Amino acid sequence: MLQNLGKTEKYGYWLFAIPALFFLLSPAKFPADDGFFYPQIAHNFVNGLGFKFNDIYSTNGFHPLWMVVCIIADFMTVLPKQEMIYVLWLIQVVLFFLSIKYLQPLFKDRGIGKIAGVGFLGLVFFSLGTLYLTEAHLNLFCIALLLNLLIKGKTVNGWLLGLATSMVFLSRLDNVFILVFLGLYCLSGDTRPRTGDLIKAAGVSIVLVGGYLLYNKFEFGNMVPISGRIKSSFPYAEGSVFGNLWGTIFLASNLIYAVLLSFTKVDFRKLKLYFVTGAIVQLLYNMYFQSQIGQWYFVMQMLAVAFMLNDMVNVFLLKSGIKQSKVAVGVLLVGCTIFLSSISYVKANTNISLGYNAAGDNEKIKESKKDKVQEIAEDLKKNLPAGSRVFTYDMPGKLAFYSDLQMIPADGLVADKSFFEKMASMPFEKFLAENTIDYVVLPSGFQKKGTITFIGIETVNKSGTVSYIARSSLLKRNVSKIGLSDFDLVKTYPNPLKVWQPDYDNVILLKLKKEKQ
Repeated sequence: MLQNLGKTEKYGYWLFAIPALFFLLSPAKFPADDGFFYPQIAHNFVNGLGFKFNDIYSTNGFHPLWMVVCIIADFMTVLPKQEMIYVLWLIQVVLFFLSIKYLQPLFKDRGIGKIAGVGFLGLVFFSLGTLYLTEAHLNLFCIALLLNLLIKGKTVNGWLLGLATSMVFLSRLDNVFILVFLGLYCLSGDTRPRTGDLIKAAGVSIVLVGGYLLYNKFEFGNMVPISGRIKSSFPYAEGSVFGNLWGTIFLASNLIYAVLLSFTKVDFRKLKLYFVTGAIVQLLYNMYFQSQIGQWYFVMQMLAVAFMLNDMVNVFLLKSGIKQSKVAVGVLLVGCTIFLSSISYVKANTNISLGYNAAGDNEKIKESKKDKVQEIAEDLKKNLPAGSRVFTYDMPGKLAFYSDLQMIPADGLVADKSFFEKMASMPFEKFLAENTIDYVVLPSGFQKKGTITFIGIETVNKSGTVSYIARSSLLKRNVSKIGLSDFDLVKTYPNPLKVWQPDYDNVILLKLKKEKQ
């Protein structure tokens, strides 16, 4: 269809690397807090502490394949910890474009349709989303590699198929839903690989995936990582289809795409239909049975939207008889790059969040060149003794990464079962004293009356008096009162999460009184 596009089509998509460069202006503002878990744990591992976020607890609360990449990068690079994120950023940009290369056959008609699909991925991975430092870019690469292999059908190499399948699972464990449906695709009709190759693939997957699950079982007592056990409520549904804005958008778009694929002839329709069906099942599971899900949960759904945009544009152009030229494609590439770069620039220089304050809600949009959590972390580093342990209700990733202090997250996502056992077995101040945790970070200045539940604490604002209760996120219940009389107030900061958590104005730093230590 577009044989005359030549180099414009082949190399033009590298323009989408320009929006990624704005990360370098303010790297702390682009990733979600969870993304900082990985370089923090990797740095500790390389320096002989093992898989630890802090110097107390070992953890398996991460997706293993991206952690391996982070460890290798940290080991091979003689840079300070805070500079490592630039290396990880570069790795993620490369992974993104390798993904597009492997997805090329699925964007077969290229041109304007491919610009629409890849441009959308550039929007969520580089400009608008909070995917940096998480496993998202690697997840995209792994599924792109697997889809590329599945296209080969009977000629696929079984060893590579098993490796790619294992990589998809180890990049995000809930990808098991995607793999089930792609497995069904593999076994259906003329797409079925040779039996010998299926046996090879199964053998590789059993060794790699089974080895990881057995490691979790023997080292941590459960095959499921601690973070998955905390966030999952399965088999009891606690979520809602409409409980997450991103999830609702992707569910609607993926369902529309599944319907379109059922009635419209496009390239690799069968493979795409199995893939989007798996993406819908994965999304429904996460929305109903997982709590505190972020954008990095939706990589498969994002890719399905990219396929949909590509296919819809190409079907429209084909049926309308509109011809594409190198000039039109080139102009669209440049225009899309400018648009994505503009969004990246705004994000790097303001506090904008599309889902929370773009419409004037919560905190007003204003200029902000430096991440507010990073500013607090650097203030803690300046004023607290080196190596201090700090129990924090939220934002542990950035606080630990930029302060070089030992952060103990209340939610326990990067802890082990002993953390929850101790929290549930003794008063809160005794737990702190036994673990030499001198400082606590809590929210304060509540404007909203009643109860507000975070993952690891609960607050009650009654008649102007706020009480705090420690929660066990694993047991999903309150375990101990937090008595403010046991602490001295050290400092008060403006709430750095006001855009996303508008119900309180301040964050307080407390120190456990000496007689309690």
